[in-house]
Amino acid sequence: MGSQKMLNSPFFDIMSSEDGYLDLPANIGSLFVPGSQANARIHNGSWGSMGNGAYTSFASGIDTYAADNKHDLLIFSAGNYGTTYQSNQAAAKNVISVGSSGGDVEDFHYLESYSSRGPTADNRIKPDVVAPGSYITSAKSDPATSGSC
Repeated sequence: MGSQKMLNSPFFDIMSSEDGYLDLPANIGSLFVPGSQANARIHNGSWGSMGNGAYTSFASGIDTYAADNKHDLLIFSAGNYGTTYQSNQAAAKNVISVGSSGGDVEDFHYLESYSSRGPTADNRIKPDVVAPGSYITSAKSDPATSGSC
């Protein structure tokens, strides 16, 4: 296990303190600018928004930012709504949408039942990639306490 000296990892909170919902700007691309200005080139979003996989103006705004900033990589969770919903940000065309694979600790051979999946509303295949989403232990976790790191 290693570490990166001088790692630049900015964090931005987009949760509204008033109602607990996401507080997103009208120009969604502006959300990524501060991170890019801080030299962060990989933007990861797991915003928990429920959508129907439609290519909305929201997804279009994300794509516009990605097309105008080719040095940035935008990654979004497909969502946790199973076959029913897929987050609209993950339906953007210029992002990597990530689903959750499952199985046991030695064989992640299927898409988790909770992991959102495509196709998108316009029949594109999503998620783009899947990665283990269960049986994950962080470097400083307490296996005796569920959800504790």
